Amino acid sequence: MKIAFITSHIYKSTQWKWFSEELLHRDIYHIHIIIADDYPLMADELKKQGVRVYVLDHLSKFSLIINLVKIIKILKQEKINLVHTELPYGNLLGQTAALLAGIKRRISTCENTSWAIDHKNRKQLWIDTLTYRLAKKIIVLTDLSKEYLINNYKLQEHK
Repeated sequence: MKIAFITSHIYKSTQWKWFSEELLHRDIYHIHIIIADDYPLMADELKKQGVRVYVLDHLSKFSLIINLVKIIKILKQEKINLVHTELPYGNLLGQTAALLAGIKRRISTCENTSWAIDHKNRKQLWIDTLTYRLAKKIIVLTDLSKEYLINNYKLQEHK
């Protein structure tokens, strides 16, 4: 199995370092694609562990199209067969790129289930809706979050 983690809006995270440590311990190949408007410190931490890291600059709305093409190319070049996405552009571009690259195993983590609706943010609502439709599996932190997604986004329980 070859895994690609695709994230955005994150600059330092112990969580991803721990994930990589465990995957490396199990000899599971993985890469990390980070979409950022500033260089993320976690990129250096992951590289020190031996993880291949791709940092894609997000400079404007046009960066979304450019980065989508770059991600598709990376996924194909690395022969990735499982994509795990998190956070706005990680989800939007990662899930879309994985679909376009023909990757069937697509997972998304949803940590703040109600944010888009609570803050009446149409852009985030659109991103979340698309992400949940494209992802084959969605990881939520609580049963309450699961019920929220089922009721508000009309998702199947098995997802």
